[in-house]
Formats: sequence, structure tokens, C-alpha cells
Amino acid sequence: MKIDRLSDWSPVTALLQHTLGQMLNLEIDSEPFSQLEEYFRELEKVPPLQGWQNDSFLELFGERVFEALNRQYGGATPPVQLDLLKISVALHLPPLPIPLVPIARHPLSGAMTVASWIPGLGPILNSPSANILRDFWCTDFIQCVWVAPASIRAFLAASVERLSLDAVPPHEDFRALDAQLPDCPWLDAADVLIPVNTLRELGLSCNLMRSVSAVPLYRAENIVTVLSAQRLMPQTIGRLQQTLRTTATIFQVRGDEAAIEHLIERTETDNIDPSRIFRGAGKTTQQSGRDLETEAVRVVNTCLLKAVKMRSSDIIFAETPDMLRVRYKVDGGWMDEPGGLPLAVAKEVINHIKMRCHLDISITKIDQDGLLVKDFEGQRFTFRVNTSMDISGEKAVLRVQPKFDTILSLEEYGMPQTYIDAIDQTLARSSGLIVLCGPTGCGKSTTIYSILRRIDASFQNVLTAEDPVEIVVPLVSQKLIDRATGETFASWTRDILRKAPCITVVGEMRDQETVEAVMTVATSGHRIISTLHTTSAWTIPSRLMDLKAQRFYISQSLSVGISQRLVKMLCPKCQVQVPVPAAEKLVRMGLDPERFHGVTHLAKARGCPYCHGRGSYGRRAIFEAMLVDDEIREAIEEGATSLDLRNISARSGEQTIFDKALAEAIAGRISLQEACTTRCG
Repeated sequence: MKIDRLSDWSPVTALLQHTLGQMLNLEIDSEPFSQLEEYFRELEKVPPLQGWQNDSFLELFGERVFEALNRQYGGATPPVQLDLLKISVALHLPPLPIPLVPIARHPLSGAMTVASWIPGLGPILNSPSANILRDFWCTDFIQCVWVAPASIRAFLAASVERLSLDAVPPHEDFRALDAQLPDCPWLDAADVLIPVNTLRELGLSCNLMRSVSAVPLYRAENIVTVLSAQRLMPQTIGRLQQTLRTTATIFQVRGDEAAIEHLIERTETDNIDPSRIFRGAGKTTQQSGRDLETEAVRVVNTCLLKAVKMRSSDIIFAETPDMLRVRYKVDGGWMDEPGGLPLAVAKEVINHIKMRCHLDISITKIDQDGLLVKDFEGQRFTFRVNTSMDISGEKAVLRVQPKFDTILSLEEYGMPQTYIDAIDQTLARSSGLIVLCGPTGCGKSTTIYSILRRIDASFQNVLTAEDPVEIVVPLVSQKLIDRATGETFASWTRDILRKAPCITVVGEMRDQETVEAVMTVATSGHRIISTLHTTSAWTIPSRLMDLKAQRFYISQSLSVGISQRLVKMLCPKCQVQVPVPAAEKLVRMGLDPERFHGVTHLAKARGCPYCHGRGSYGRRAIFEAMLVDDEIREAIEEGATSLDLRNISARSGEQTIFDKALAEAIAGRISLQEACTTRCG
């Protein structure tokens, strides 16, 4: 049966009217019941979108009725605050006089959770009289939460462009799924946002939320609704009541345990507020030196904790003419600490970082490097620190150094198996050169550490020259190149043969001397890994020749050339489909419209609490490779161009990074704009 806005919805309308009258204890022949009937008749005269903005019938009875009805029917229809939810499900609303707003769908059972200002609707919406509703949402079961009428009106007004009065498309039918139905309404924890002021109003701390695995969604004078993965035990309810200092009735909605844990983690991160340190009277203006030192310690510790919680790779503390600017780098993008911090504490903060790293606080105009170690929640974190001076003031840049056991394998990073096999074959031979290339920050060093994971250093002498040493690798001899003493990659590499190396890592080939030394080692029966700044895997030979390497040495030593980029993955919680741009726009973007033949939609992300409003969550590497076989080796010796080499690889099925990024965009995993950032030349 086709369900749409023209279907006969009168049985459901009558059911809602009868239910509301029954809940309000209205006698059928009474004046209030006549008013209720008139209320529904008036709503049916106007389009649903217009009628939904009218005052609810409950509001005619005053605010007190909300609490009374919630206490009576909350077990079947727990109350929640709609403004704490960023709803990601498609907003298909049945064309009824009373709005029933879909806010979540259970991922296994397909049960639909809807919001209504009529309490106690949960059981009623699953009666035979409401079959048309279940068909409309393509589900076998409907669960309901109560939301204040004003909150529903505000949400519908703000979401008018997303609203549809048509039924859920048949391809989204969940009714064939065989899963146990949840015993209370289900919400997607990734859609929940708990602002710091709301958390304080609700009276629950992040520590308490973590200890009881429950998140508050609603609180009135004597009513509390919490989101939890498991049914609340009596002792948990008692603890919540004790913390809230009330005998409030505790209602529950359910969610996924991992998503709730992530929500608590995200809420905890959002509520780490360094500026709170300075909110006492007079703290930003007149303070003693000891007070500033104390607050500097708290600022540094708080910001580092926030960085760790946010998965930041870098943190910047920058002195400016009017404040201390704190920035966090997450998934390749920078985020500022809202509002900055008082200028009065800027110098003390940077000096404290220097002292923690055993640097000289009297030196400001010369760059200094050091390490800062800090324990958070039983884990030890190491930060590589650089201090410098610019025209605005002093600056400290901290890079979070991961531990070696957290480095993923090449397979986990998504490197194609053919590339991994080529790397393994080179490491198994007696000699060969592996070159990684790409722009700064594309993950070359991480890929090298991932390669080192594949090597059993117990039976081989593995040596590295790095600037700086980013990760300490067990059983590997790692050398930090000390430029202050005149040491260079070239000088270290020239002396390496006297150290009996099996496998050597040279951090970067950046000059003619280093390239010459690397070629000497690679062609003398040793395996060597290095990096090079060039645009693609097929430009490696020409770049080496620019640095005066001879073609013969390149062709004989080079085994694998890999280029890589990091792309931002779309947030899985807020991505939406968008039409493919018109052919004219694709041409202006430098894209061939034929690539999108048969593609109707791409994807982008709006930004949500789960991704901190960025629209992306996590990054992944995309690789291209020139695997040197006899044909490519001969082409290099004959002076083939990078285009010639790429064409040879293309005949074997190899694609460029840009081609692979476009495929990711068409598959909906990254945005088209992000794919275009991988284009070179």
C-alpha cells in the first residue's frame, strides 16, 4: 500500500484526539472535550506545517499539567530536551494535525523513536489503528518521547527545509531486520550535545556520567530523564537521586554503549575550559607573580588535557598584543580556544613550558627545542616542543608524539597490498631503495615507522638518522641529526658503511650531498629508506636527477617509489547527499564530467557535535606507487619523463592519487572539494 500525504489519516487523528482527552480526564459530553474537538477541527483546516506552529492544547491547561502528565506517563514516554539533540535522521513527518517528529531509528531493530507533546503515546502508536504510521516510517515498532510544545515548534521552524510529508522510501525499510526490540525509546548518542551551562543546570558532572554510564537529557523539578546503554539498576537510580539531592522520578531512554562513552568523552572535552581559571574577580588584571605562575601551570595542564581528548596532533601557545592565543590541530585543521586567554599570563605560560622542557627561559630570540612529558589518566604523553619569537611575541609549538606500539600497520593505514608486497620484497633482498614522497604533513614519517614495524630488529642492525626523532623504536639505533655541531644527513650517511648496517633510514634527501651518499649506500649492497619532496611517485627519478644523481644509479637502486596524501573523512553522523555539480561547474573545477557519468549524488557534511562542527572525523592516507620493474628501469636509463613513467604504470592498472581520491568522493567517503586538494600539477 502506498502511503503519502493524501492517504486517509483520520483514524490516527481520532486516536490522538481520544488519547489526549483520556489523559486529561475529559468527559465526552463536557465543555473541555468540546473544546478539544474544536481544536482538532481548526487544525485540520490548515496545512500541517502551519498548524504545527499553533499553541498546543496542553498549553491551555497551564505548565503544571506537563509535570503531572510526565510523572504519570513518563515510563511509557520519557521527557527529553529537544534542543540537546542534533537530529540526523531524515525528517519524514506524517501529515497529522499534531506533529510526530522522528528523532532516531534503532540501527538493528529499525524501531523508530518519535517526539510528541502528547504524553504516553508509546503504546498507542503500536496499536492496530496506527498501522498506517508504521507503514509510513517503514518500521514494525514505534517508540515515543515527550518534548515540550514550544521546543517542538522551535525545532520545526528551524528545520523547515528538511521536512517532508512523504513516507520513508521503501529502500529504507527496516522491517525485515531480525533484532530484539529495545524495551524503552532509543536515541543516537552521536546526536546529543550537552552544553556546559546545561550540564550545570542538570546537576551532573562528567565524572558521575562516566561512573554510572548515563547522560542527562531532561530535568524538571521532580523529573529526570537519562540516556543509558543498560537498564538502570536501583542502586544507580539511588546514586543519581543522591547526587541531584532530590527524590526525582528517573526515566530512561537507551542508546549504544560505545556511542554513549564517546558522548561522555566529547562532553568532557567540551567542558574543559581554560578560561574558567581566570573568572574570579580581578584575576585578569592585578595578580602577584606567584598567582600568575600557579595559573600558568593550570593553563598548560588544562590545554594539554583538552588536546589529548580532542585527538590533537599539535598545540600552539602564541603571545599576541592583546591575549594568549591557544590553538589545536585536529585532523589537519586548526581550532582556536574560544576567546583566547588573558595576556597577563602569556609570558608565564610559555616560561612554564620552557622550564618543563629544561630550556633557557632567558633566551627568546633563538629557537629552542625540547621534550615535555605529562601523565593524564594513567597514561604518559610526550610532547615535542619548539619555542620561537615573531613580531607578535613568543610562541611555543607542541607536537604530540605517539608511542611506537600505537603505530598502525601498513594494512591498517589502507596501503594497497601490491605496494606492501613490493616493500617486503625490497626488505628481503640484499639491496634496494624505497623512497616516500609528498608534501609536508602527509604522513611520510608515520609510514616509515609503520615499515619499521615489519622488521624484526632482533636479527638485523637497523639504523636511522632523523631530524627530529619523532617516535622511539625498540631495538633500533636512532640518531638525532645535530645541526648545531655541523652534522648533516649527508655526513651521517657517508659514514654509515662503517657501522655494519642491514637497513638504513635517512630522514630526508634534501640536497645533492645527501642524494649522492644515499645512492652510494644503496648501490653497495644495502637497503635504505628515505623521503623526498616531490609531487608524485613518477617524478622521483627526475627530482633525484635535479639533485645530480646519475640515471644509471637511480635505475639500479630505486625499487619502490610511493607518494601519499592525507584526506579528511566525512563525519559519519552529519553527512548528507548533495547533487553532482552541473557539467559547466565541473569543467570550471578542472574536472571531466564524464568521470561522473551515472553518478546522481555526492556527499558533504554539515558539522555536528560528534565532529565538533568541522564536518570531518579522522583522516586516511591515499597512496600511489611506481613499482620499479625491468620496463621502468630501462625507461629511467633512457631518460623517460615522469609522464612516460606514469603511462607505463597505468598500463598495469596503477592510478594517481587524484583518481583514487575522486573514487572516494564518488563513494561518499570524502567531499569532492577534499578530493580536489590532492590534485598536483
